[in-house]
Amino acid sequence: MAEVDHKEQFMPGLSQALAARLMALKGETKECYEVARVTEIFSKRCPEDHGLFSTLCRHVHRHLGYFEPVDFVRFTRGLAAAEYRDERVTLTLPKWAQKRHKEFSPHDWDAFVTSLARLGASEIRQRKLRELGPPAPTEPATFSGGQMAQERKLAELP
Repeated sequence: MAEVDHKEQFMPGLSQALAARLMALKGETKECYEVARVTEIFSKRCPEDHGLFSTLCRHVHRHLGYFEPVDFVRFTRGLAAAEYRDERVTLTLPKWAQKRHKEFSPHDWDAFVTSLARLGASEIRQRKLRELGPPAPTEPATFSGGQMAQERKLAELP
């Protein structure tokens, strides 16, 4: 799906077929896939599909033990871009990320906390996460999702 996603012309009907297949597997407990990347891609293709994102949020819990820092970033960024919200995921993701905060680069941690803020994480939780994680990046990242990039954009406005 990632290969198809980066091309300008998305194959007609493919995202709907993949979403239907994912929904058919929503009760499957042994299925493993890149839930973070799938969430990020579907957030661009069908951000209004509450059933699909509910299923992805249900599936993320069994994948968290395998998540790498980029997966935390992708999942939170994808869910933040969708219309669906799941309070349990907003509480669970930071707990798992805190356990593994030393694995995060400054840019990944910044993007993760910024996306959590868009999901509705409290100011107190955001502040604790920023204090716990690596120091804020001093150089811009290659993406535009973190707090530093957003602050830089605001500083450039007239």
